[in-house]
Amino acid sequence: MTREGNKIKWIDVFGYENFFMEGRDGDVFHLIPELKDEEGDSYVRILSSQAIVEMADLLRQEDPTINLPGEG
Repeated sequence: MTREGNKIKWIDVFGYENFFMEGRDGDVFHLIPELKDEEGDSYVRILSSQAIVEMADLLRQEDPTINLPGEG
């Protein structure tokens, strides 16, 4: 996992490159450029940043060793 500006990039278990990108009004875009829909557009979903933070808190409660890139 790497952080590049306002993007977080990682490779998932299927080998696809994924991105989280900062959107407007507290939204986060989840992109998987290699996956395409029927119209040939890349997979994009809009996620709530608050929901992502809540999930991160739950995951850290289960495993306190989880860190973000650059957090040691």
